[in-house]
Amino acid sequence: MVKCLQKLRNYVAGQNGAQFPIAGSVIESYCNSSPNYPNGCQDLSPRDKGRQPRHTWFRNGVSIDYETDYPVRWDATAYHSQTFDMVFDVVNSDAHVNHTFNHARISGAVRQDWIDWRRHIAEPVIPDGLSESDINASGWQGVSREVHKAACKGDSNELFDALVFANRKRWIGD
Repeated sequence: MVKCLQKLRNYVAGQNGAQFPIAGSVIESYCNSSPNYPNGCQDLSPRDKGRQPRHTWFRNGVSIDYETDYPVRWDATAYHSQTFDMVFDVVNSDAHVNHTFNHARISGAVRQDWIDWRRHIAEPVIPDGLSESDINASGWQGVSREVHKAACKGDSNELFDALVFANRKRWIGD
């Protein structure tokens, strides 16, 4: 158990610093937030452009991007408070979400980890509190939101369970 918890802690801290951005942005370097850098920043010189900071935009702990006509980008722009007011007007800004990405923070679990975990414990993929129409509207970020809300009211977080389940052989063996 101790070995597993150490692996989980190291993974979470290493992949996102244990941040759970609900709405807004986290400033991260390109090399720590882009699949174009599979090894992160570790192989880059200090002057490499991959180390440039940028906004990574989030909703419900999952990174998102906006439609091209919405004035918010994954870039290094110093946005005005009015821009953040727009982003925090969740109903309106959600109408402009172009894409929801794969990793759910804090855990770093991906959608397939969740699906595999729920199948393993013989529970529906759609968590309590959501309907299929909710999932169609908010997708993976809706699952992330509901699972984290349930974790705040309980003593565990199923996204961590899913992450451990997905990595059990690598972290703790058979």
